[in-house]
Amino acid sequence: MASWCNGAAGFVHLWLAAERVLGGDDHRDWALRAAWTAQAAATAPGDLCCGFAGRAYALLAMHRQTGDDRWLARARVHAEQAVSSVRVSTLRRDSLYKGEIGVALLAAELEDPEYACMPLFEGEGWTG
Repeated sequence: MASWCNGAAGFVHLWLAAERVLGGDDHRDWALRAAWTAQAAATAPGDLCCGFAGRAYALLAMHRQTGDDRWLARARVHAEQAVSSVRVSTLRRDSLYKGEIGVALLAAELEDPEYACMPLFEGEGWTG
């Protein structure tokens, strides 16, 4: 599956973390493969957990770690799909992971994508 909670989008985060901690080209390759799988899925709900918004955060993570702006462009496409999808159907309107709030957060974070991070999962990179 391409989703964050049980699929390729979640594995993007796993393999990028492995690359940061352990190094090695294999981890980057696995992260790229997972990102391509997450990016390729044509239909999904809009939410963070199983949908386009969670996939967009995975693609944003690829952008941050690789510096490749094509991943940012792909994340923006998924964010647009998330907004369209969540307007039509949402599981829990006021839910972060299964509703409109996560999609709204993603849209706001795309204003400054270098600091965007999967809510309650990725570190924000603050020090101090």
